[in-house]
Order: sequence, then structure tokens, then C-alpha cells
Amino acid sequence: RRRFLKQVAVAGTGLAAGLGSGPALLAQKSPNDVIGVASIGVGTQGHRLLQFAQAVPNAQIRVICDIYQGNVARAKTLCKNPDVKFVHEWEKVLEDPDIDAVIIAAPDFWHAPMVIAAAQAKKDIYVEKGWCTKLSDAKKMRQAVKDNKVVMQLGHNYNSMPTYHKAREIYLSGA
Repeated sequence: RRRFLKQVAVAGTGLAAGLGSGPALLAQKSPNDVIGVASIGVGTQGHRLLQFAQAVPNAQIRVICDIYQGNVARAKTLCKNPDVKFVHEWEKVLEDPDIDAVIIAAPDFWHAPMVIAAAQAKKDIYVEKGWCTKLSDAKKMRQAVKDNKVVMQLGHNYNSMPTYHKAREIYLSGA
């Protein structure tokens, strides 16, 4: 699961740079395990993350959730899983026992309730930035992730790109 989430994160960051990688968060229990993924929010960034997540080996998009019909229609044309389910209510995603991880690319004000509920449902989480809108929510989100022992990754796009890691390395070397 961690490898999946890392690949999805890298993909999300690489998209803007044309690197073609994906978000990174999950590592399978065994190399043969398929990770069931739900994509919550398939607007502009969610659309990109959906594409990258599908490129991750042993990851399968099983549920797509969005309230805007235009986003759903576009996601239907992109999703490679012919058995993917489409829902409008994000809470239903978390009730699905076939979902191991969620990608949250909804508006920022939804991040806190979605991350907390996903953690309580024992789903690993990739969530786009901004993480939340209030410090009190950040503390609740952190505690939910910690208490439920799930993996959570925050998508910081450019910060995950190899170019910026190299720049940091050069800076720290004093060159």
C-alpha cells in the first residue's frame, strides 16, 4: 500500500512537470495482493490522480465518487475497470469492504471530515493539499490517522518531484 501511495503521489507531482509518475502511499501485504482504491472527487486534480492510480501495478480503481455529473461522465471514459462502481455519497465509499485506500481530491473544506472518517474506517489515505482549513481540524486528522494506524499521505505536488529533491541536495551541500 505504501508503494501504491508513493507512486500516486509522485504521479500527481510529475503530471505538471510531464514526468508521468503517480501518487505514492501504499505497499501490498504481498506482491500478489490487489489494492482496492476509491477516488473521491474526480475534478481537475482528481482526474489526474485517477489516471496515475490506474497505472500503479496491483491497484484497482473500484469506486469513483463525485457529485458533479460532468466529472462522473469523464471518469467513466477513463476508468479501466469495467466493474467500477459510481457513487455520489463519499460516506458509502468508506462502508465498502472492497476498498483498502482512498484518494481524496475534494474541495479543501471536505478534507478533514473525509480523512477522519476514512481513518476510522481503516482505509489508507492519499489526500490533496491543502490538508485542512483549521488547526483544530489538523489535530483531529492527525489523531485519527495515528489512533487507527492507517497510512496517510498528503499530496504536495512539486515538493515530491525529483527536481526539487536534487535542488535541496545541492543547496545543503553548500554548492
